[in-house]
Amino acid sequence: MSRVRLRMREIMMTPNSQKRATRHQLPAGHVAISDKLRGVPLHQELTKCSVKIVLEGSLGVVDCYTGSDTGIIFLPEAAVVNLTDALLRRLTRLSRSQVKGVVLLEQTPTSGQYMVEVQERLVIELGLTCVPVRSPAHAAKMITTMSTSGDPQQNQFLHKGGGGALDSSLLQAIIHLPNTGKVKATALLEKFGSIQAISNASIQELAEATNHSHAVTLYNFFRT
Repeated sequence: MSRVRLRMREIMMTPNSQKRATRHQLPAGHVAISDKLRGVPLHQELTKCSVKIVLEGSLGVVDCYTGSDTGIIFLPEAAVVNLTDALLRRLTRLSRSQVKGVVLLEQTPTSGQYMVEVQERLVIELGLTCVPVRSPAHAAKMITTMSTSGDPQQNQFLHKGGGGALDSSLLQAIIHLPNTGKVKATALLEKFGSIQAISNASIQELAEATNHSHAVTLYNFFRT
């Protein structure tokens, strides 16, 4: 049994893991970010996005909160490579909270070696939504996408849309996936409706919306 699995089971048994994440009511287009992240790359990149930032002294276990009961933890490369006990406790507490937990994982050549194991633990054992991102800038774009809707049922990052007009911010987020231009992004969005659905799709399913080579690229991006 891996070190991560062993520590996850130990932490899930501790009373502290039952603490709930802080909940905030935010209008669409706003992001609450922990004051502890002031000035870090993620905060700096968010200031460049079309979102209003609210710095909070404490957001509980999450790094960002977009309203719609969506709490986000961003794991940079070093955190993916070395999941500390303290971080595992935060993730477990998030999974047991009343918010929708989303974990953005920075995928680099180094952290990619650990990505599959980390995703399996967080998704299968904790039930969290995990999405690999290339950089803090990519993470900021994803967070901006999640902040654009005040209704969790309309947040297309997590749910399929109802067949209406394509959400421009979500489309822009998909365009930033590897080798994905506007035409391919539009086809992917029309077929899958959300980034989460794209990340969970098989190569064969992805190839139905794009070519096989691009399908393999996307599949590997979300899993390696």
